[in-house]
Amino acid sequence: MPHPFPKTRRLLTPRAFSFVFQQAKKASSDGFVILFRRNPLGDTRLGFAVAKKKVAKAHDRNRIKRVFRESFRLQADLPPVDIVVTARHGAHKLDHQALHAQTLALWKKCRDRA
Repeated sequence: MPHPFPKTRRLLTPRAFSFVFQQAKKASSDGFVILFRRNPLGDTRLGFAVAKKKVAKAHDRNRIKRVFRESFRLQADLPPVDIVVTARHGAHKLDHQALHAQTLALWKKCRDRA
């Protein structure tokens, strides 16, 4: 079975993250900000910068990343961009339904602005 989130769809290196941060477009919701930038690879990639300062407990950070990854995996029509997800204070307090709704809204903003 193929990996549901292969390495080709992830931002893995500091250089890849820096590429996004240099000329990022932003989309935000109550709990999150996504930074994105077109890439020349023709594939959409996802990375996370969820700080301990914003979401203190590891299990909360992991839950946020898990929901974002699953939502990202189901998005077939995202443009070829590199995306970095950052959390705001209180993001860990969102229930599963609100978290999922915010991910969908952020993907839509990304599609519209890319």
